[in-house]
Amino acid sequence: MKKTLFPLAMAAMLLGMASCGGNNPAESSSNQSSTQSASASKAEEEKIVLSAAETTVKVGETLKITSSVKDVSFESRDTSIATVDASGVVTGVKAGTVKIQARKTGYKVGSIDITVVKADARVADFYLEFEDATHYDPDGFWGFNWGGMVMGPGDTPVEETDQAHGGKSIGWFTEGCKETIYFTSDKDGKVDMDFMMAYNADMDISSLLKISVNGVALNLSGKVVSGPEDGDTNNYYDFNPISFTGIDVKKGENTIVVEALGQGPNLDCVQVYTKELQIAQVVKEAAKPVSLGKVDYFVEGFEFGPAITGVLAHFNGQVVREDLANFTVKTNGISRTINKVYFTDEFGAEINATSGTHVRFDLEVKYVSTMQVWGDWAFPSTDDGGCSPFVYANNVNNWNPNIKIAVGIEAGKSVKVGEETYNDEKPGTVEEIGARIIPSTADWGDPKSHTADGKTLTYKAYETSALANDGVANPLVIWLHGMGEGGTDPDIALLGNDVTNLGESKVQSHFVKNQQAGAYVLAVQTPTMWMDSGTGDNNGGVGHSVYTTALKSTIDKYIADNGDIDSSRIFVGGCSNGGYMTMEMAITYPDFFRAYYPVCEAYSDSFVTDADIAKLKGLSIWFTHAANDTTVDPTAFTIPTYQRLIEAGATDVHLSLFENVVGNEGNDHNEYQGHYSWIYVLKDEVLKDQADPASISVPSSRDVLVGGSPVSLWGWMAAK
Repeated sequence: MKKTLFPLAMAAMLLGMASCGGNNPAESSSNQSSTQSASASKAEEEKIVLSAAETTVKVGETLKITSSVKDVSFESRDTSIATVDASGVVTGVKAGTVKIQARKTGYKVGSIDITVVKADARVADFYLEFEDATHYDPDGFWGFNWGGMVMGPGDTPVEETDQAHGGKSIGWFTEGCKETIYFTSDKDGKVDMDFMMAYNADMDISSLLKISVNGVALNLSGKVVSGPEDGDTNNYYDFNPISFTGIDVKKGENTIVVEALGQGPNLDCVQVYTKELQIAQVVKEAAKPVSLGKVDYFVEGFEFGPAITGVLAHFNGQVVREDLANFTVKTNGISRTINKVYFTDEFGAEINATSGTHVRFDLEVKYVSTMQVWGDWAFPSTDDGGCSPFVYANNVNNWNPNIKIAVGIEAGKSVKVGEETYNDEKPGTVEEIGARIIPSTADWGDPKSHTADGKTLTYKAYETSALANDGVANPLVIWLHGMGEGGTDPDIALLGNDVTNLGESKVQSHFVKNQQAGAYVLAVQTPTMWMDSGTGDNNGGVGHSVYTTALKSTIDKYIADNGDIDSSRIFVGGCSNGGYMTMEMAITYPDFFRAYYPVCEAYSDSFVTDADIAKLKGLSIWFTHAANDTTVDPTAFTIPTYQRLIEAGATDVHLSLFENVVGNEGNDHNEYQGHYSWIYVLKDEVLKDQADPASISVPSSRDVLVGGSPVSLWGWMAAK
């Protein structure tokens, strides 16, 4: 064994402390005297002596410890091996040796070693199987939401498990889940029960479960479910007994209810021990909820994408005001917080009434996004709380075809609909989905399409009566979506990025001046992606788009169909794929657009020729990007192109470079993956330019001035 210089080092440290502390000899002498007196007093204290008739106990069984001193406080040094209650009763949990101690002020601590051994194999007289119980999950989905990723089997908690009795067990037993076992007895009596369960660590089950028999709660204090004996925390299937004795059962039907308070254990069966009674399990299907009507749902755009903001239940009978607080709402299987509930007309407009058949629930929107770093890999961890109406597959967003909206009744509460009363025994629900309502797109008209060059593009436009009737021609802002918003439904392009903001006052206010009431906004959608060179695949920013001619033709048609547009003030921009297409349009039609606003643009600088730079240097362009964008690296796309333009003599080219992307919708602080820099553009938070284009800094710090005053990107554009 390696020797240490600890005593010498400690001596030196003590000398140093003495020289720095400034204690005088009298104080030191007094302290030493007090210490010696305390030690003498301690030596005179009576020691607590613990004893027991036996010092060995079996798993699940108990023994009693007695103390030589009354009113001591008992504790187990390892509750995973044995627990001890206030009266000194020790319960064996798993094999091992543990020290039980007793304390009381004024006495020396007493202790006794207790050895726990495995219980003798006990053959149950009857087995009650959890797989034959009535299963209940509050979210209607067996599983759990982990960082926005829903995991679990979905339809049933029953799993095939070799280690379980009968080869099956219950898994995915999470907060609020409930298992109800029904069984009959031929007469009144008492039985012993072992609840066979497994967990991936030693755990006090009083924090995990509630267990009741015939409505009487069992005392779970000190009951511990053991983790795997082999230490493999991924193995949940070492089923061990949680034992109870002298449980009352009655003649006829009985119930056992096990409810999860958190992430509960896996459940196998209940082993019943009795020589007097005949026990038989009764299998009962969970009561099927009665359909009480249908439900519409409201969707709005946010910085992170679309969210379900409310539901409108159309009941098939009258509901009274007093019952409104007894309803619950779940979207995508997740319980939602109800901010407000009220009666409405059939379209969702609030009315003052004491009863009605149309009830609207306004829901709190929660969305949590954080960036996780693992080595050189940074990735977003998100949780939408069941809010999203989209699914993302094959790099494209779409409406969730299996979306679930449910208005139900809170557990333990009753609601009267028409002449019928619904509750836990007679559940009712509103799940049939009717319409999807998007209030923020009301001013964006109907979807339209245009075909040119053999390509069909769809689009919607922000075009209000105020714009049409302001007596002047108005500018046109064009938005080109990212890769995930391709398809044939323009609402996806409007909501995938919060494009409806372009029709809100935060952006429109920049274009309101004199008679001008604002700007038209055209959102064009490609059926695949803008970065499609004809193969249907992403060209990586080093090829021309197959949609260039069709896009220009679609813009021309929209202008021709709307005589109120000022054709000298057409602005074009977009994000990612749309930023690529913005650069493509600038290079192809440099004299058509008044200004360009490419965002996290994916047009590779290696594909921009010197001839292209010569075309672009005289244009008005404002780039936006985030330095930590790992999807489109700004050092290979935006930054070198921007610098080449400045070096070529560009005078109205700007770059807002952000460190990262942070927002506050759905949560006080959300950090998104760096590619989401369009959030800043659509929220009118792009304000700064590079102070020194030759030496790129993060974040950008120089004001962009118009008429001597600093402006945002939209203020800069509106001034043109």
